[in-house]
Amino acid sequence: MLASAEGYSPSILCSYLFTLGQVFNNFYQNVRVLDAGEEEREILLLLLKAVMTTMRVGLDRLGINTVEKM
Repeated sequence: MLASAEGYSPSILCSYLFTLGQVFNNFYQNVRVLDAGEEEREILLLLLKAVMTTMRVGLDRLGINTVEKM
């Protein structure tokens, strides 16, 4: 986000968020989070929360509203 802000280039942030979304989608399709063992599931859920937070903050910086539930 810093490079995007310093260069007044929101496209850097857009590209990052788009790539993150693609990687997350691939991960979510291939990893059965809820079927994992308890310890692994906790770690995976923390990872998912980190992605969610990153996406939410990035989109907020771009002025794009997000929804809580779908």
